[in-house]
Amino acid sequence: MRLPEAEIKLFYKLYHPLLLYAAHKTGQVKNVVLTGEIKQIPFKKLNEVRAALYGPGDWLEAFIAENPLKFSREELETVGLWKRFIKDKFYVVRYLKDYAVFLTGDSPAKAYGVRCLYSSFADVIGSDLPVLLEAVLLPWRDKIIYDGLLSPFNIHLGSGVQQGIEDSYRRAKVQHGIITSFDLPVAKEQTNVELLKFYLRTPASREEHAAEIHELIQRDNNLLLRYHQEMGKTAAASYKKHLKESKVTTG
Repeated sequence: MRLPEAEIKLFYKLYHPLLLYAAHKTGQVKNVVLTGEIKQIPFKKLNEVRAALYGPGDWLEAFIAENPLKFSREELETVGLWKRFIKDKFYVVRYLKDYAVFLTGDSPAKAYGVRCLYSSFADVIGSDLPVLLEAVLLPWRDKIIYDGLLSPFNIHLGSGVQQGIEDSYRRAKVQHGIITSFDLPVAKEQTNVELLKFYLRTPASREEHAAEIHELIQRDNNLLLRYHQEMGKTAAASYKKHLKESKVTTG
């Protein structure tokens, strides 16, 4: 799940001076030394500086133009890609082998596969998922990382909310897959057949998405046969379960 050590060091080599630059230019921290440590920014000021960096002042573009630390062209190109940042509230819903899954709260939601830096996500935010937090996602070569700062919200997510998050996650996977790179196109929208199957998967889902199911069938008459096939499978499974529970015998 972690980036390789050399890539983590390179990220911080580029990113920390950027934060220090924003702190200096916005006047939030006095006497900043760009070659110094990030500890120059008091912890309570760090989120304010970060907000300024991604705010309307466009300090990222100014940093690239000035290039105060004489970064190489390749390094500046890497910094330039961060203009595509995504700053949002996310639900962290899974820890997978290669990344953690950050789910947006949009409708429809999108799921991003995010690599950690030195500390694992479990160490930073715990193992009890889902967790709501604010984060900044950045492109890093063919991967997605975060900027090293996470701001979890200290709120309890009830069972109903958690079920809604899980449903959004499943739908995001069905529609787009898990997005693991800013450089790769988002997977094509789910076909109508697959989307219909997703809506029909449980009684609760069928009730919740009744309008969408009706719209799909009205828009594509070929889906009417698929609808009856899927509902037939559901009815057969339900009948089989009923017979088994009833222990029906013959003779």
